[in-house]
Amino acid sequence: MLSLVSAREPFSLFAEEPLELVDISSLAGMNQDEAKNFYALRIKDASFLPFAKQGDVMVARRHSSEMIQSGDKVVHKRDGAAECCIKFVEFSGDYAIIKPMVGGQGEVVPIAEICHMDKIMYVACFPLK
Repeated sequence: MLSLVSAREPFSLFAEEPLELVDISSLAGMNQDEAKNFYALRIKDASFLPFAKQGDVMVARRHSSEMIQSGDKVVHKRDGAAECCIKFVEFSGDYAIIKPMVGGQGEVVPIAEICHMDKIMYVACFPLK
């Protein structure tokens, strides 16, 4: 697991050391080789309700921007930003509409300004060790 996340604040995706090891190879359709293409983010509070609860783990696929479709949950980083956020995304032409997970208005962003977007593929419960 790379980071503890909240819908209320940005987070650093690229930590020097993982905070916790989570074996995601037990997820449906996953094996040890496939698991290398994913990373996990543990939810640290209730800010993602009703989509996920505190302690759940979101599993995102690395370098998966070509797989993302309107309505997906994504790990999003804008060009020039130091930190990431988890958002909903919709597409309209050359623009992405980046929406908060809970409440708030969406932001229209030119797709060219998005430097990092990974698709969240799973939300699962992995007990803390």
